[in-house]
Amino acid sequence: MLDHTPSKLIFIRACIFLLRYAPIIEVLLIFAVSFPLLYTPPALQHYSHFLRAALYPLLALYSVELLYLVFVYTPHKRRLLGQADHPLPRLTRSERSALFERVVGNVSDLEGYLRLWFLDGDPSEIKRENVREFLLWAFFERDVPPPVQGSTNTVSDSGAVTSCQKGDDGMATANGFSEGGGYYEVDRDEEEEIDAYITRTEELLGRKFPPGRGSAKSLRLTLDAVHTQYRSVIWYGIVGLIDLVTHAILSAARFAYHPPTPHSLASHPRAPSRAATTPMTVFPPRLQHILPFAGGRGRHNKSPSTEIGYWYRPHKSKTGRLPVVFIHGIGIGLWPYTRFLAELNSSPSEEEEEQIGILALEILPVSMRLTDPPLPRTEFLRHMTKILAQCGTEWDGFVLVSHSYGSVLTTHILKDQDLGPRVKRAVLIDPVSIMLHLPDVAYNFTRRPPRMANEWQLWYFASMDLGVAEGLGRHFFWRDNIIWREELLDLDPRSGEKRAIDDDNPDNNNNGITRRLQAQQQQMPSGSNRNERKRKVVVCLSGKDLITNTRAVARYLASDEEHESAKHTQNEDVEQMLADMPADQRSTCRHYLAPSGIEILWFPQLDHAHVFEERRAQDRVVDVIRRCSVKEEEEDVTPK
Repeated sequence: MLDHTPSKLIFIRACIFLLRYAPIIEVLLIFAVSFPLLYTPPALQHYSHFLRAALYPLLALYSVELLYLVFVYTPHKRRLLGQADHPLPRLTRSERSALFERVVGNVSDLEGYLRLWFLDGDPSEIKRENVREFLLWAFFERDVPPPVQGSTNTVSDSGAVTSCQKGDDGMATANGFSEGGGYYEVDRDEEEEIDAYITRTEELLGRKFPPGRGSAKSLRLTLDAVHTQYRSVIWYGIVGLIDLVTHAILSAARFAYHPPTPHSLASHPRAPSRAATTPMTVFPPRLQHILPFAGGRGRHNKSPSTEIGYWYRPHKSKTGRLPVVFIHGIGIGLWPYTRFLAELNSSPSEEEEEQIGILALEILPVSMRLTDPPLPRTEFLRHMTKILAQCGTEWDGFVLVSHSYGSVLTTHILKDQDLGPRVKRAVLIDPVSIMLHLPDVAYNFTRRPPRMANEWQLWYFASMDLGVAEGLGRHFFWRDNIIWREELLDLDPRSGEKRAIDDDNPDNNNNGITRRLQAQQQQMPSGSNRNERKRKVVVCLSGKDLITNTRAVARYLASDEEHESAKHTQNEDVEQMLADMPADQRSTCRHYLAPSGIEILWFPQLDHAHVFEERRAQDRVVDVIRRCSVKEEEEDVTPK
C-alpha cells in the first residue's frame, strides 16, 4: 500500500484518471493528431510523417479498446446483475440465536457498530424497520419483499410491516423468493425471532429504535448492487506484463509452475456454469502458458485442478520439518509476494536435502483478472484436496500461511473435517476473517469514500475491480467466512467437546455451525475432554491497517474468556502492545502470547500488506514460518 503523501496522492489520482477515462483520452488524441493532417499549413507539411506515425498506433489502441469493451468488459459487467447464491443449509432458530448473542457479545461499541453498518448514517434515521432489514440479511440471508401491485400491507403486533398479495384461491399469501437468497415467505415465528433480536439490541443500547423506516441505508454486501469503475485495456496489458515478470522471478527462484488442467484432460466433471481455466478463459491471456520459454508450454506438470494453478517446490526435509502452503490476498496475484517466497525458499541450511517444501496457490478471481467467479467453499476444498494429494504423503501435515483475503480460504480449510487436522500450524498475516462480524472490512473495502493515497489505491485497483467486486458482492458470505478463536486452535474440527456434540447430532451437516455454537453455549455432554491438543497459531497484525480493525482483532485474540474482548476492562500488557510509537520505528515488531496460546505479532507503524514491503518485518515473518515448520515444536516462535 502507498504511504499517504501529497505527491503520492497526486500520482495515484492521475493514474486512476488516465485508466478510467482512457477511451475518451484516446479519441481526443486521435482528433488532435488527425486535424493537422487534414489542414496542415505548407510550412508544417514536413512534420506530417511524424503525425501519421503517431496516428496509426492510436487508431490501433482505440480499436483494441473498443473490442475489449464490447466483447470482454461488458459481458463480465453483466454478470454483476445476478443474485448471490447464499450457502445452504440455513441456520436453525437456535443456531441463529446463539450466533446473534456471540456477535453482540463481541462488540465493544454497539452504537458505532450500527452506525458503520448503516454507512455512517445519522443514528436518528436508523429506525426499527431499518434494523429489521439489516438483521434479515445478516442472520437470514434474505431481503425484505417490496410492495407489489395488488398487495395489502398488514402490521404485526410488534409494528412490523408485512406485504401480502392474494393468490389464485383468493387467500392472502406473503411474497416469496428463491431459496438461494432474496425475498422469502413471511413467517410469524421468524417475525417474533427478529423482534426478539431487535429488543435485545435495544436493551444493550439502552434506548428504543423509533418506529417505521428512516432514510438510513444498511450495508448488505451480497444483496446490494455491485459497484465498479471502468479501467482501460491498457491496465490489463500492464497486469499481463507483471504476470510474465512474476513467472520469470519465481522460476528463477527454483519454483515449478503447475497450471490448471484443461477440462478435456480432467477426470472430474466441471460445473456447467464454469469454464476451465485456460489461457483464453482468463483476461489478460496468460502468455506463459503459450510462450516457449522456461516454464512455458510442455515444460511443466499440470495441476490436478481445472480451476487452481500453483507454484511448487518439493519437500526434502530429512529432519521432520513441515512443508508450507501459502494463499495470497487480493492484488496482482503472487507479484507482491515474490521476494517473500524467494526468501522463504532460501533455506538457512546449505544442505539441499533440508529444504522446506512450498506450495503457493494462484487464486485468479481476486488477482485483477477477468475470469470465472471464486469457487464455492465445497468446490474449493475439493480442488485443494486434489492438489495436496498430487504433492504426496509428505504433505499430510503442513504449515498454512495466508495473507488478507487468503484468510477466508484458510477459514474453509481449518473448518473442514478432512483438511483441518492436516494443518499443524497456521500463520495468518493481515487476516480479514477474524471478527468479520464487525463492519470495518465490508465498509472500508466496498463503501468508504477514498481520501488518502492508500484509500484511493484500494478503492480503484481492488474494490472497483470487476472480478474482485463480483467476488465480494456475490460470493462473500460472512457466516461461512468468519472464524472464531477456538476454531483457529482446534487441531481437529471434531475433537473433544465438538466430537461429543457431533455424535449427538449425526444428521447435522451445517459446516459445523451447530457444534461450534453449542460448544460456545457450554451445551456439552459430560465427560468431554477440554484439554485437546491445540494447533499452533500466529497472527500478524498491522497497526495502521486501512481495512481491518486490528486493535479489536488483537484484543479478541488476547482475551481469555469468551466476550472478554468486548468488556471495558483492559489488559495492560495488550494495551502496551497496541500503544502508538514514533513513525521512524517503522519495522518495529511487538509480541504477545495470549492465554489461549495464540501468538500475536504487532507491527504498530505498518499498513495492510506493508509487512511484505519492509525488509525487517518480512524477515521476522519468514523466521516465524521457519520455526513453525519444526514438527512437535514446543518452544516460543517469537522472532529472534
